[in-house]
Formats: sequence, structure tokens, C-alpha cells
Amino acid sequence: MAHITFNFHSQVLDFHQTVHLLVPDANIYGCLNNGPDTADIPVLYLLHGLKGAAHTWTSYTSIERYLYESEKKMVVVMPEMHNNFYTDQAIGWKYLTYVAEELPRIVETFLRVSPKRENTYVAGLSMGGYGAVKMALTYPEKFGFAASFSGAMDIVALMQDDKDKSEIVHAGESLCGKKSDTDIVLETKEFIFGPHGSIKGSKNDLHSLLEQTAKGDKPLPELYISCGSADVLFPSAVDMKNRAKALGYKVKFHDERNMGHSWAFWDKEIEKLIRDMIVQED
Repeated sequence: MAHITFNFHSQVLDFHQTVHLLVPDANIYGCLNNGPDTADIPVLYLLHGLKGAAHTWTSYTSIERYLYESEKKMVVVMPEMHNNFYTDQAIGWKYLTYVAEELPRIVETFLRVSPKRENTYVAGLSMGGYGAVKMALTYPEKFGFAASFSGAMDIVALMQDDKDKSEIVHAGESLCGKKSDTDIVLETKEFIFGPHGSIKGSKNDLHSLLEQTAKGDKPLPELYISCGSADVLFPSAVDMKNRAKALGYKVKFHDERNMGHSWAFWDKEIEKLIRDMIVQED
């Protein structure tokens, strides 16, 4: 297996991007050494969380080993999003357009992998879980499956966008002087999502996207939602599962007892996704 750092200029963002790739060995990968056809090699777009980077998944989990041991003929694409919530910013850059439209075109061009919906997966943790579900709901014709691990399923509540500005709670700095995750997202909220109070019912609200996509004429993506029962985001994960099922989505839900917002949980989940949930036909 090759672990590739891929640098290129994004036309959408108009600056260079870094993406990490996990690619099968040459003897099974079609564009190298006249190997077998790549037409049905699936792609997993794997998204990092807040304060993460393109290398985060390979640094903190054993995804390379899981992929190797599973003998899956697939490519994993890990983009870099900084703290931009996989969103076309209200003021700034079109990060959703980049990661959901431009990046797949680039990957399919350079790596000759399958462009088919049934072979295109997206998954992520925390902020990346929000991004994964958002990508699949916004582009259901492109992404056939989305997995959220401890995802931010209720962005309105997370951003405290349903409160009066005077009621917004700030967590403050830690004992070592670092800003809390709450304050990091609140600092950039209006830059990314727009004026306070504008998220609910918008293209950035997953609850609204669930309903709008269900009303459309495109096939619905399959959803996998998981969260540790000790995670503060657990109630919103359960709520998202219930909303999706009521609207006719095929949803699988998993709760891990006494697990929190941690890499121990996310490592288990990416192993499960690689080994058992991404199915390849012989």
C-alpha cells in the first residue's frame, strides 16, 4: 500500500491544497504496471474533525493496517479543511464545493477510480461527521453512503444559533491558556455560516437538508450514525437517526456504551467501516 501526500492547486479555492491518499499496491491497482481494471475500485473520502488535518486519521488510528489486512481494493482520500466545517463560507471560500465537487473530479482523473455513486463513500468524525452527512445530503447523486462518528448533527444547537446573542455561553480558556472548542467555533461562526440566527432552515442545517433531500427525486444516501453514550453530542445523534428513519432513509445506528469524544472510539469505528461496511463484489 502507498501512503501519498498529494499537493495541487485548487481552482475553486485558488490556492494549493494538501490531500493524503491511501492507495492499493501496484499489483492490484490498475493505473500502475498494467494491473487489473480500476473501473470498480471504490473511494472513501475520510474527513477530519475540528483542529485536525489531512494526516490526522493516519496519525491517530490504525487505518493503514485495517485497510491492508482487509485486502480491500479501495482508495482513501483525506483532505484538509482546517476549521471550516466543510461549508461554502458566507464570507470567504467555497470549501463544500471544493471537497464535494472539485476534489472527486481530481481524484477520478489522476487515480482512475470509480466515479459510480455506489462506489463513492464519505465518512468523518465530529466536524467531519457533519461534513460527511452534509456532502451526501447535498450531493445524493454522487455519494451513496455517509458515515458520521460522533458527528455534529445539530449545527444550530452547537453554534447556539437559536439563542439570543446575550444568552450565548462561552467556555473560556483552559488552565494551560488554550481556547475551548466552543469558543473556537463561535469566533468564526458568522464568517462561515452567516449572520447569527441564519443557520436554521439553511443549506447548512442537516435537519433541513434531510427533509429537502427526501422530497427530491434523487436516490437517498444510506446513513451510518454512531456516537459514544458519554459524548455530549449523543442526544443529537439519536435525534438525527430518528428524523432520518421517519423520512424514509436507510439508517444504521450504533452507540458505544461509556465512550466519549475520543480517538479510542473513532479507531474502532474506522476499523468497522473498512472491514465490514464497505462491501466489494468479487
